[in-house]
Amino acid sequence: MLCPICGFENSKFDTKCKSCGAFLQNQVYVLNLFETLGLLIFSPSVGFHRIILSRRKNFSILLALLFGIAVSFDIFYLAKVGEKFENLIFLIFNMIWFGAVLGILLVTLVSSVLKILLIKYKDVKFKDCFAMVSYSMFPLALSVFILLPSILAVFGIYYFTESPGPDKLNPVAFYIFYFVGWILKVCSLLLLLLGLKHVTGSFLKSLIHVFLSSISLFVLLNLLTEAIKTML
Repeated sequence: MLCPICGFENSKFDTKCKSCGAFLQNQVYVLNLFETLGLLIFSPSVGFHRIILSRRKNFSILLALLFGIAVSFDIFYLAKVGEKFENLIFLIFNMIWFGAVLGILLVTLVSSVLKILLIKYKDVKFKDCFAMVSYSMFPLALSVFILLPSILAVFGIYYFTESPGPDKLNPVAFYIFYFVGWILKVCSLLLLLLGLKHVTGSFLKSLIHVFLSSISLFVLLNLLTEAIKTML
């Protein structure tokens, strides 16, 4: 971003010129949740720009917690924990507290990987990466209020069992939910890709960054799933 006063070249995320101190763009102090989510849907570049500029990364932790709960739902499904829990309410309680902790850890891990990959972009701090990842995961975060309750309403605790499995009890509903779940995962990764593209200005670099972050996440989730199977 060129300063209109002195012509000095600044970062696109600078609000003041580093040479003469002239104002380049308005500072964003707080984020409005629904306004920001709307921007991410209809104008991702503008949405991520506001997220990075914002001094307070409102709702980042909340979205990370909800994302973790959504991920824990998949982990509990893969680990078939319904074989060990007889009470669905107790299973949901454990999924919520486990997911809340997991969400913070996962977003912190991915943000750390991205911060290392984006080391040459000194204006993008760790908290910016954390907010970018958290907001990118909002499709999965919102599934906690819509998709997951629907699955539990149809299958109950049998969604987490192997005999009988949910795909045998109601295969049509199971594959519909499975397909919707994957759409939400792809949307989240696509948002992260667009956010990184806004930072780096390169689609290829952003794709590589998302791929490396996804690999780290995939390995960790597989380890957690196996650990839960072993413990139960």
